[in-house]
Amino acid sequence: MDRPLTGPEKAAIIMGFLPLDTARQVFVHLRDVEKRDLVKSIGRLKVTDFEDVEASVLEYVNILKGSPSGLIEAGIERAMDIMEGILSEEEREHILQNLFNDDNNLFESLKTLKDVSPIVALLLNEEPQLIALMASYMRPNMAAELLSTLPKEKMRDVGEGIAMMGQTNPSVLQKWEEYLGKKIQSFHFSDASPETNGLKNIVAILNGVTRATERTFFEALEDKNPELAKTIKNNMFVFEDIGLLDSRSMQKVFSTITDNEMIAKAIKTASPELKEKIMSSLPKQRKDILEEELEGLGPIRRDDSEEAQQIIANQVKEMERNKEIVIDRGGGDVIF
Repeated sequence: MDRPLTGPEKAAIIMGFLPLDTARQVFVHLRDVEKRDLVKSIGRLKVTDFEDVEASVLEYVNILKGSPSGLIEAGIERAMDIMEGILSEEEREHILQNLFNDDNNLFESLKTLKDVSPIVALLLNEEPQLIALMASYMRPNMAAELLSTLPKEKMRDVGEGIAMMGQTNPSVLQKWEEYLGKKIQSFHFSDASPETNGLKNIVAILNGVTRATERTFFEALEDKNPELAKTIKNNMFVFEDIGLLDSRSMQKVFSTITDNEMIAKAIKTASPELKEKIMSSLPKQRKDILEEELEGLGPIRRDDSEEAQQIIANQVKEMERNKEIVIDRGGGDVIF
């Protein structure tokens, strides 16, 4: 072609390489204007120069190289999806049993886990120490999902185990390897013992669970180990900690949250002191609107209130991470 290919023309060439079913799946995800341009380009496409094909494919490959993790589906879940409907359950189980027989150890595999369901059944009836060990090497959101599936007492014990975990002795890892070997062939642990920051891990995990799970966890842990519960709370941010914000930070936070109904649900179950502090930080007009929302709210489920509280707490944490606000947790680390 005498002129450079347009984007839709390059896309038309790539679509020509794909199997029909795959091309249809791609097409479904396009915007209407993209669909029109692509159909037009496919209909008019006349490739007379192989260099055009090569250039289009190489550009596509280079895009993949630029961000492989976001564009390539991989991991345990992808492998299971591919096997579904092709292999028998027995064949799939045999392959998964040997999943960790290569040089990658179990911990590295857990770091890329995107769905805990394949291992929930494996761990649900196991000792809290083992679950804590596995959870310590998962991404916090995956560990939070795993923690949420546990009964109250086991959730407490697993959380306690994560918080108190440091570097695990290789002989202990070997012990678990031998035990798991009875259920899954050759979970391979390396001789090196990965070091974990237990407190940091449990805080990151708890920041990802629901308010109901968080409440259940702390109620159980405070009965057994109140000092540890206090230490964990001091290192994480919960909705009640909004009371730690100074008036300027409080105003910044609620200026970014425009859903008055959500705020009303959140403060409906808050302490009178916290409710008053939030209300007093708002401009008079918005305070009046929020009071009307509260009056018209009526009875609500605790879960709905806690969900709203979690959204607001997450917003506060995000603003702190972005250095938009400062939270004074005591200890003299904040200068006014």
